Amino acid sequence: MVKRVNTFFEFNIILKLIYMNTQTIKKFLGWCSVINFSILVFSWLVFLFAHDFVYQIWANHHNLNVETYDAIYISIIGFYKILIITFMLVPYFVLRIINTKNN
Repeated sequence: MVKRVNTFFEFNIILKLIYMNTQTIKKFLGWCSVINFSILVFSWLVFLFAHDFVYQIWANHHNLNVETYDAIYISIIGFYKILIITFMLVPYFVLRIINTKNN
């Protein structure tokens, strides 16, 4: 005999696990943005103050000149910044705008 389970109860639990309220998502995106921008600032500080040290590490493993290394590093940091803005800051501000219009 098959045991019948209350499917509404299971569906309700699944919905609670999947959906978060907008306040939780807003906090999550805000803290993700803070952490990601901290990583971005740290990487810029490493580029500015430990440039030669990091370049020597990479030069031992790859055949790069300084100009190529600088171009790659700046491109990666720029791409990372675009990703942070696109996927963290924009959704965060959209949720803030939605919450202020609903209140």
